[in-house]
Amino acid sequence: MSKAHSFTITETTASDMARAFLGFQFRQPLVAVTYLVMLAFSIYIGFALQSVWYALSYAVLAFVVLPWSRYHNIRKRFKMIFPVGSSIAATLGAKELAIVMPKATSKIAYSVFKNVTEQGNFLVLRQKASKVCIILPRELFTDAGLDKLKANINSAK
Repeated sequence: MSKAHSFTITETTASDMARAFLGFQFRQPLVAVTYLVMLAFSIYIGFALQSVWYALSYAVLAFVVLPWSRYHNIRKRFKMIFPVGSSIAATLGAKELAIVMPKATSKIAYSVFKNVTEQGNFLVLRQKASKVCIILPRELFTDAGLDKLKANINSAK
């Protein structure tokens, strides 16, 4: 096991994590295609009903209201999981990543993960064969630790 690094949760951590998660999610091909279909549908509604207002209201709903409500829902969940002032720690083991959070501790085998993506000040660890992601602050890992994490995940494939 390597040395554990910790990160203290601040007032803005939940908001930053929610933005990082949505940024990662919106870069996925299926989500991009879905939004293009919604845009095409809103244009179609405008032409079919011969009203720009219907098309605009649908576009505002799809591109402003839904992402905004999703962001606030995700931020609320992160605030519940990570209370302000608490800390997160991560330790790289030989075959597993140990994560110590305020309300839980877990050891996850590297073979569970598909890849690691840096999203702003956070790391997104995507699990294989699922849409589940784990978001951790980048400060938990030194540059060498991040390289080791990526190497461990690649070697466990």
